[in-house]
Amino acid sequence: MSSSGQPLALVTSPLLTATVETRRAQLATAEPTGDPWLDANLWRALSLRGQTTRPVWFAHQPDSKVPAEEYRRAVADAALGGGRWVVGLDDQFRHRMRQGDPQALSGWRGLIRYLKFQVEHADWLSFAPKARVGVLHELASQNALLAGENLNLLARRHIPFLVLERAGFSERALEGLEAVVAVDLASPAPGEQRTLTRFAEQGALVIVGPTFPAPSGGPADGSKPYRLLSVGKGRMAVYQKSVPDPYGLSLDALTLIGRNNLGLRVFNVASILTHLSSGPGGRTLLQLVNYGDSPVESVNARVAGRFVRARLYTPEEAAVELTLEQSGATVEFTIPKVSIWAGVVLE
Repeated sequence: MSSSGQPLALVTSPLLTATVETRRAQLATAEPTGDPWLDANLWRALSLRGQTTRPVWFAHQPDSKVPAEEYRRAVADAALGGGRWVVGLDDQFRHRMRQGDPQALSGWRGLIRYLKFQVEHADWLSFAPKARVGVLHELASQNALLAGENLNLLARRHIPFLVLERAGFSERALEGLEAVVAVDLASPAPGEQRTLTRFAEQGALVIVGPTFPAPSGGPADGSKPYRLLSVGKGRMAVYQKSVPDPYGLSLDALTLIGRNNLGLRVFNVASILTHLSSGPGGRTLLQLVNYGDSPVESVNARVAGRFVRARLYTPEEAAVELTLEQSGATVEFTIPKVSIWAGVVLE
């Protein structure tokens, strides 16, 4: 049970046991874009938070082969999407601490520092995802694995998104959004069809799969897997033959939406995942988690909105003020270093 007395939404994640052992190999393996592969829980946390108000806890235990810093990363990884990690120490790590091993004790102190940091910023867990893009998602669908990977790849492209649960989906869920990705709808219901079509007609972008009965018209472009249609004041991208693979979908979404229309742009973040959220008093929070082996320096970020103050928080250092440069409807700033976890609060 949680401290509030609510049942916990518990997820057993393979993050540490399956992927950290091969982190160096993964970071050395390039995709067509040159980005490293990152296995993380951000998309899982967002998908669960989209269909429950209960606390989301991640349960995974690293084995003895991973460095102690992975315990810190586990805390940050879960917290990035508003979740928490059930602390689980491997047997060898506990044995080394009992023996007074300096490296193990240092790792334990680092873990405590990160847990304390999370407690000090517990209000971040209640911040709502801030995005202009929605992803229509069905947690228990027959294509759950593909749907989850779609969310994973969109997150890796630093596309802020809201998870829109198919159960109870309505026009109200689209308020404030400018685009919706709905390729996971294998058999869209008539009500879903009408809602998404009206959304496009009002000036938005809707991305759907080949089973969606989209309006006719618009020549097919053989160089693209989708047909782009003008629908009222907006657009509808309809994949022509098959549902796209997650990698292709994430790239197509960037092209169709436009990097400058996402509300967030970040640079020098090959090994970093980001999450944008909003809290009380008009505050905006940008969190970053570094999954690489070394700290990342000089991360540049652009966030939509007008702000007068930005403060950087990390578990390693005291909070510092960042210099803001307002340019039109966006603000730009540079984060000096991201060791593992960093949060920038914009006011």
